[in-house]
Amino acid sequence: ATLMAWAGRDRWYIYAAVTMALLSSLCSIVPYFAFYRVVDAVAEGTCTAGFALEWAGIILAAAAVLTGGLLSLAASSNPDGLEWSIEKVAGGAELEADGGIYEAAGSIQETTSLLPDYGLKGSESALGTSVSGIAGAAAVVALCAGLCHIFKLFRKCSEQE
Repeated sequence: ATLMAWAGRDRWYIYAAVTMALLSSLCSIVPYFAFYRVVDAVAEGTCTAGFALEWAGIILAAAAVLTGGLLSLAASSNPDGLEWSIEKVAGGAELEADGGIYEAAGSIQETTSLLPDYGLKGSESALGTSVSGIAGAAAVVALCAGLCHIFKLFRKCSEQE
């Protein structure tokens, strides 16, 4: 109670810190639990490659959702290095461009963008940022899984030769 009285109007920082500490603890426990399950299965002689991959997938999915859905909300709204350098060189965040090709490309981008500016179309809610983070994490996982399968196919082909 004394801590909250001392915090005054900024007590939400304390709530945020406690929440983040609890989430961090939960994220730290999950890999150990999964490792325990795999080691236990190995000790019992019931561990298969599918079992190990299943738990690895669960851990990666949980990490992707937590990272993309929660940590994306804490991302900085300040420009990154590329945006900062363009602002310094060109005097603005975007470069001026004229001509039909630029208008056509802009029209295609506006029509096809699923999550413009890391948000939902027509909405400024934090949900858009979380959805963008989760979609980005899912895209990276899918890309990595696809590359693993392609490399696996190349390895099989080279072993047959």
